[in-house]
Amino acid sequence: MKTPEEALGFSLNTQDNNLIKPDYYSNQGMDLFDRFEGGLMPVSQVQGFYIGNIIKYVTRYQSKNGVEDLEKASTYLQQLIDFEKRLESSKPVYNGQAGDAGDN
Repeated sequence: MKTPEEALGFSLNTQDNNLIKPDYYSNQGMDLFDRFEGGLMPVSQVQGFYIGNIIKYVTRYQSKNGVEDLEKASTYLQQLIDFEKRLESSKPVYNGQAGDAGDN
């Protein structure tokens, strides 16, 4: 008989594993986040995906899954923060300011 973790495909301990990234979402070493951020969707859609999920989990937590939904919202928020940081670091820098084309 399978353990609950084996049946679900992820650990029930949120410190050990991310609830929104079970194994079955990975393919060839890439999860959905990697695929979305890797060009499957435009930047604005990736941002909207994260924001939409944050809103979904925060607004429903009291009536559905409680703290688990807050943890999921937190995970999506961290994904969005990390994504935005990667975007900022990839912008060209002109005159010491990111995104400034130097035509002031």
